[in-house]
Formats: sequence, C-alpha cells, structure tokens
Amino acid sequence: MTSQSVLGSFLQQRALRIARLLLLFLTALACIAATMYAQQNAAAPVSAGIVDPPPERVRMSAQRTTEAMRIDGQLDESAWNSAPAVRNFMQIEPKQGVPSSYQTSVRVLYDDTNLYFGFFVADSLGRDGIRVRSLQRKFADGSNDYVGVTLDALHDGRTVVDFRITPYGNQSELQVFDDGARTNSDWEAVWKTRTVISDSGWTAEISIPWATLRYKLDGQPWGVNFYRSARRTNETSGWQPWPRAFSQHRMAFGGLLENLEPPPPRRNVRLRPYVVSQTRRSAPDNFASPRTSLGGEGTWAITPNTVFDATVNTDFAQADVDRQVVNLSRFSVFFPERRQFFLENASVFETGSPSGFEIEPFFSRRIGLSDAGSPVAIKGGGRVVHRDAGGSLAAMVVHQGGDANDPSATFGVGRFSRNVGKVGNIGLLAVGRHDSPNGVTASRNSGVAALDGFTRFGTSASLNGMVSMTSADSAGHRGYAGHYYLQRTTSSLYAGLVGGATSKSYNPTTGFVSGTDLLFTSPALIGDWRPGWRPRFIRNFKPALVANVTHVASTLGLQQSFLETYVDVIFQNGALLYPDVQRHGQHLASSFSPVRGVVIRAGNYTYTRGVFFASSNSGAPVSATIVASTGGFYDRSLDAVSTTIRSSPNAHFTGAIAHTYNRFHGNGSEAHNHLLIPEMRIAFNPRVQATAFYQLNSDAQRGVLNARFSWEFSPLSYFFLVWNERRDIGDLARSPATTPTAQQLVAKFTWLRQF
Repeated sequence: MTSQSVLGSFLQQRALRIARLLLLFLTALACIAATMYAQQNAAAPVSAGIVDPPPERVRMSAQRTTEAMRIDGQLDESAWNSAPAVRNFMQIEPKQGVPSSYQTSVRVLYDDTNLYFGFFVADSLGRDGIRVRSLQRKFADGSNDYVGVTLDALHDGRTVVDFRITPYGNQSELQVFDDGARTNSDWEAVWKTRTVISDSGWTAEISIPWATLRYKLDGQPWGVNFYRSARRTNETSGWQPWPRAFSQHRMAFGGLLENLEPPPPRRNVRLRPYVVSQTRRSAPDNFASPRTSLGGEGTWAITPNTVFDATVNTDFAQADVDRQVVNLSRFSVFFPERRQFFLENASVFETGSPSGFEIEPFFSRRIGLSDAGSPVAIKGGGRVVHRDAGGSLAAMVVHQGGDANDPSATFGVGRFSRNVGKVGNIGLLAVGRHDSPNGVTASRNSGVAALDGFTRFGTSASLNGMVSMTSADSAGHRGYAGHYYLQRTTSSLYAGLVGGATSKSYNPTTGFVSGTDLLFTSPALIGDWRPGWRPRFIRNFKPALVANVTHVASTLGLQQSFLETYVDVIFQNGALLYPDVQRHGQHLASSFSPVRGVVIRAGNYTYTRGVFFASSNSGAPVSATIVASTGGFYDRSLDAVSTTIRSSPNAHFTGAIAHTYNRFHGNGSEAHNHLLIPEMRIAFNPRVQATAFYQLNSDAQRGVLNARFSWEFSPLSYFFLVWNERRDIGDLARSPATTPTAQQLVAKFTWLRQF
C-alpha cells in the first residue's frame, strides 16, 4: 500500500475521532484563554509586560585592559573600577517587568588573551542569604543562587553560548541554538572563575579565553545579556528582560556589547592524553593483574569557526553510569549519552526528535556497543565541525573493535544545516555503518538518511520536523519514519502538537527508535494562570490537558491512548504539587511482561488512574518529592509510590535516597517490586569531589554500586578514581544461573595541554 493511500485511509477512518479530539481541545483552549485573559487584565496587568523585542537594543561598552588580571574574585584591579557598569536588572519571575529586588552590576574587560566579566551581586543578608546546595559542575538551576552571561558572538541571534557561576564558584556552561530548539548542555569549555562572599553580597570574576569562543571578526557588536537567580526568594532577573515564556537565550531581547576587539585567529591546539590503570575481580580473592592503557583526545581549532577533534583508544571509565528505571510501558527506554567525546558538539548531529516518541537516525550510544548491548572498545575516530552565522557542516568517523562474537564496525556521519532567513533552517543527515566479517558473520552495510527543518512564526510559534529513510533490510524493504512538533508559547498559554510515524522496516542501526510500525499523536494545552485572588504564597497555576494516541501504522488499529488533565500549583519558594487524572486505553495484540511475575494477556483494556505529585522547596536544606498513583493497570490494579528525600545542610555535602515501589494486584495474583537508590556527594571545593550511589533493583534482581573521586587540578584536567561493583541479589543470587560478582577499580589521569 502506498503512503498516499495509507494517509487517505487513515483520514477517512479516523476523521470523526480527530474531529472530537480537536473540538475538546478547542473548547478547553477557549475556556482557559478567556479565564486567564479576564483574570490577568483585571488583577495583573504588569505580567502581560514584554511581548515583542525592543525596536532599539540597549548597548554597553567593554574596556580594554593592559593590567595583569588575577582571577581571584576580588575585583580589586584598577581596570574594574574604571570600566563602565550596567545595573538595574528587571524581574522575569515572579513579577515580569518590575525592577529586581536586588542590585546587580556587571563590568566587561578584555585583553589579547581573555574576555573578562565582573559581577557584584548584592544581598543585605550576606552569606546568610546565599542558597547553594551542591558544588558539582553542571549544577541544578532550581537549587542554587547563580549569575550568568549569554553571548551571541556570530551576530545571528540564534547561536548562543551561556556561562553561569554560583557564589561558591562552581561552573555550568551550555550551547543553545534557536532559543532551545537544540541545546548542548554537556558542552565543556575552558574558562576560569573565582568568587568572594562578603557581608553585602558576593562577587564573581570570570575569565574566558578567546580560544574558547567562536566569533566573527567583522567589528560588529556582540549580542549579550546578563541574568541572576536569587534562590532565597526564587526571583529571576535580567539586565535586558525577556518574556517569561522564553529564556535568556532569545537574543532578540538582549543587548549589544560594543568596543570589543577580539584578536585574529591563532594556532589553537589542545591535547588531552590519558593513562588508565584498571583491575577486575569476578570472584573472591581473584583480582586480575592491573591493566594499563594509554590514549587521548586532541582538538585543533583550524579557524574560530572550524574545529577538528580526534580520539585514540577512547576510554570512558569516568562517565556516569545510567540510572535504572522500572519500565512499565511497551516502548524502549531512551538513555542519554554520557561519554564526553560524543557529548562535544553532539547537538550539531541532532534532528530534533520530540521527547515521548524518540526517532533518532543517529544516536552516538550505538557506537561502542555490540548488538547485544555489551561494551566494545573504540579504537579511534575523528570529527570536524564548522559553524558560522549561515549554518553548520560536520562529519565524523569512528571505528570500534570486535571479537569472535561481534564484528568490528566503522561508523560515518555527515551533517549539513543551513539557516534560511532570520528564523528558519534546513538540514541533511547521512549515516553509514560497515560491519566487517569475522568468520562468524558476513560483512554488512547499513545506512540512514534524514531531512529536517525548523522555522518560527512570529515571536511565539515554531515548527520543526524530520523525515528519515533506512537502507533495505534482508527482504529488500526500506524503512521510513518522521516526526513534527508544532507549538505556540506565550506568557499565559502553551499549545503544542507532537506527531511521529515509523514503518515496520525502519531500523536505524546507527540510531534509536522507540518502536516500529507506529503512528503517534500528542496534543497538549498548558496554561499559566495568575489570578489576583490567589494567596501570596502561590506564584501561579498551570492547568493542563494532554493526550497521547498511538496507532499501528500498517493497520491503523488503535494501539494505546492516554488522556490526562492536571493543575500545577507552583509556590513562591519553588515547591510544586498537582493532582492528575489519567484515562488509559490499551489494545494488546499479544501478551507482554512489564516486570517479573506480571504477565498481561492479549486483549483490550480501558482504565483510570489518579496521581498526586508534590515536591518541596529544593533550595531548602532538606527537600522531598513524592509521586503516588493508584487505579487500574490493564487487567489488574497498580499502586505505585516514588519518593526522594534529599538533605544538603551546606554546599559541601548532599545525601539523597530515592525509592520506587510498585504493587500489582488483582486477577488472582499479586506482585511487588522495589528500586532503591541511595547516593551521596562530598565536595571539598568545586574541583575536588567524591560521589557514590547504589542501585538495588528487585525486578532485575541486581545491585550496582558506583563510587568516584574526581580532582580537577586545572581547567579540564582531571584525576579520577572509580569503583564499580555489580552482583545478583534475591532468588537470582541463590540460583544456578547467578552471574559472578563483578568488581572493577579504575584510576585515570587526564590532562589538558594547550598550544
């Protein structure tokens, strides 16, 4: 059957269903919009505040310095005193358009080597007013005070780098494209920070080497904005305010940084060699002899916009391990990439797959894993990325080893993305994989191609989508897939529609897909309601209506449906609670087992579940989150409770324990499972930290321990000491099928040399 006839049949057979769904959502939209319009215009006209970008952007000046700068957080060099400052931040939350409750000032200096930012962050309570609950890099925004700067050095308003710092000096950085259409939060840059806390607030000194930044040498001012989060009162403010529906990365609302004279490109080569020593034990007193290996990574910035990376004998011993989950759905679980080489510039290879229904033509976690999911050594690879105001061009080749069971494989990726106009882009992705023969399996070639695009309609609406095709399978059938995401966001309402489809033969051997032969549709409406009658301790309400409908693409039969309605109650201190009512429809063509001891027979099921979610103030020394649900689950009932309790009496220590409990009962049987995860972090300072967490999964009957010590002795140069342990528990540990306890001790030393 052709794709046109399938689509026509679908529209004919499902027109009434779609019409009813649209009528429901349009009615809800009208009610929510009318209520919020009346309430906000009667009681809160200020919150309507900012709608469109200012016609004239505010400017500030950077000042050149010849003084030797000490990055110590003191801001006592004479150059800081003479540099012009910007102040008068405006609130984004909770009162859009109102002057900030706190004074913040920022100055900018530069020399031939670095770009410098100096913040004075006033707080009348001094140290007592500071809220920092963790010293880890890539800290959680919702639990800490911090200040930050966003830079648009390519002058396109769409390519932004963001640097932020807490009062204790821990750093976080990210790359953002098109105000969050694509974000690389795992990007790590070379930059220095120091802070000093005083009775009147705190100061922050930031030094960013020119070599870290990608910029245009055209003499034009850079886009810039500064922002602050004061966690004690949960206030967000910015130098140039933006609508709270967006973020500080929407540079059309930012200012301009003038008088910068960055140096012309210089030779910029970074080498990160490493040495690793590890030993394993699979039985008591049976430690293998330590094994030492060498390898490393290198980066060559050919120009400010073109970077080449290479890796040899790649090692990921220090990477965070995956957090286990109890998957009660019929879709595969998507685990994010955690390995640093692949995290660098990862966003350039993305095609914007919406969460909830993942279609990733290229997903780097397929590299370094066998078809069975076991780790495979990566011998080496290279990547080149060119980014400028017009778009990006990238290519990557990686080779993984093999053995008697799994063939070696070579992956090749090519990516082209071009900006179209001021708000759109279009891209192409091509990925190939070659599996070499190894005496057991024959040579195999496979590939996938994708075409994707993004555009914005006015200030508030956007559309992105992708179509993809995989190479023919053994029966000669090609696979097809695609997705789209249409959304409009204002200060009072979010409306979105996500959809996707995969054919039976869609098999991206270089990527990830939630499932095949599926048609997925998910509309959503979420309001932001701030009526004048609400209590002062409540910031806003978020009423929501969300649906997910999945069909079997080849037959158009309904596989499952999901409709929920809830109201978020968001408190001024960041606490959140919401009641949630869900209606499920499940159509099983064959039986399946979501967890051990539970088998769901084929059939059609409809059931209702009630959910209650509550989380306390995450900036407090002790915080908690609980999610409790009860109701039907296919042919039986399910009671589930997930609880997390976190204690952080100061920034140097964090302890937490998370527990998930599921009780299945009815239909003549009962089953229970637990997932328990205690963890701890001790931070001597932002650069010397020790972490440990344990995962006990009664369904998998396995316990996993990961402990790690890390010392960043200079920017992006580390010493790691890692202990991993995995052992069977429960009935599996007592059965003949038990696997030996696996233990591993790893010491890794990696250092950065820049030329």
